[in-house]
Amino acid sequence: MLKGKRRMEWIKKHRLEFNTVDEIQEEVFRSIRERFARQYGKQPVVSIIVVARNEEKNVLSCLSSLSEQKCKYPYEVIVCNNNSTDRTQEIIDRCGVKSILQPVAGIGYAREAGMWLAQGKYHLCANGDSIYPETWAEEMIGPLERGEAICTVGTFDRFGSALAPAGSLSWTSLADKARVFWNALRRPEKIASGSSMAFFTPMGLQVGWRKDVAADEDKLMAAAMKAYGQVRFIGSRTARVCKLPMSEVTTSPEPVSTVDRSTHVKENPKASLQESFEIILN
Repeated sequence: MLKGKRRMEWIKKHRLEFNTVDEIQEEVFRSIRERFARQYGKQPVVSIIVVARNEEKNVLSCLSSLSEQKCKYPYEVIVCNNNSTDRTQEIIDRCGVKSILQPVAGIGYAREAGMWLAQGKYHLCANGDSIYPETWAEEMIGPLERGEAICTVGTFDRFGSALAPAGSLSWTSLADKARVFWNALRRPEKIASGSSMAFFTPMGLQVGWRKDVAADEDKLMAAAMKAYGQVRFIGSRTARVCKLPMSEVTTSPEPVSTVDRSTHVKENPKASLQESFEIILN
């Protein structure tokens, strides 16, 4: 019961709701900027890449939670703005985090643009419509750090169910959770979500994000990495993400036309990936 109460407390703390951006007090932005500033001047070991498209209503909550990560390593947060038409970029700028604009609509394009800016050894994927517990980053990179996996995938609760008292979830919600954990035991790459995923940055650059698909780029990335090592599911409650309600302006990138995968799949990828993995372990 206590754990559930604590979870509700941190979600409510970072769930910053407003009708218009003009209503947000400058103190809110200043506080987030100051927390991020503690990481400045340090070489990041962990890169958290947030993808956002028309997330004016949610990205502030996301960045608020990421500014309070309790990670033993220095970390950076980079937001890739996937051609938003609302005030998403204004909020990002006022929070004081690095960002990049990807004008080409498509989740794969957005994730790859952010990945190319990453300086950290460990790469964490995040979405602008989610809130993150303070131990999320450290728990996601733990198996990578210990050499137990080359990729980890997490899970999330939707905002309503995340705040629901214990024992109040519907049978449908419980069945969904059971399905997730069953699949996680068998084939974790099948439940990979770009809202909570980690891997070694050099390996991500070698594999590359699929840009010829409108969805499931996260599952395809995890499946590609499984050929070179273990993909591990992180199911602990203290690493579970809270996914916020969808903004009124759709957050889903428009489907992109099919492209020739040879443009981003490296020649002889297995050899180059193996070399990258050996470098990482050494």
